[in-house]
Amino acid sequence: MKNILFLFLFGICNLVFAQDEKLVAGKIIVADAKVSNILVLNMTTEKETHTDSLGHFKIMAKVDDLLVFYASHLDKMRKLIDDEAYNSKVVTIEMTSKIEELDEVVITNYSHINAYDLGIIQKPIPLLTPAERGKYRSEKRAEEFEAKLSTIAKLETLYDTIFLEKELKIEKGMAKGFLFYATDHEWFMAVAKGKNKMLTTFYLTMLAQKYNELRKNTFIKKNP
Repeated sequence: MKNILFLFLFGICNLVFAQDEKLVAGKIIVADAKVSNILVLNMTTEKETHTDSLGHFKIMAKVDDLLVFYASHLDKMRKLIDDEAYNSKVVTIEMTSKIEELDEVVITNYSHINAYDLGIIQKPIPLLTPAERGKYRSEKRAEEFEAKLSTIAKLETLYDTIFLEKELKIEKGMAKGFLFYATDHEWFMAVAKGKNKMLTTFYLTMLAQKYNELRKNTFIKKNP
């Protein structure tokens, strides 16, 4: 009898957890730009997918997961999966095109440069409550992720998928995943921000070897 009760409770627990994460469907809308091949990344689970030609996507997610939407021609967008989004049949995400006109005039936009980034001042670290610390960590993680996206966008202008696949032997379709892996290394982020392409290529090649080795070992373990 005890064994039956245990199996019953175990089954209920599994059912609850199975229902916790599910396939969330969504659609991205952009008024004046293409909606295909937009990266959709679940920052909580690090799972990713891309939109189809109509802007539709599906990704595994649960309540409180943070989704990030990125394309080089669009402004970045974040969406927290709340109860409404989780229970919705289709989550609608509205994105906007990047404004590039200022790049063609003499006046340069330096709004992204501030005293903290230049190292002139140090950002004070206030005493925070546990709730505030949690929010601070979330915001800091979002800032770090946006820095990674900026670096990845730069790398994509320097190295196309043909180079990554033929020269660095990155598996087809895994170029974006490899660039995320590379920017996980702070030291490489510092190198990539510089102007020495030869040095960047050298370290990117080294990371590609490690990345391919990790994927190979993971595949072998999953398929003994």
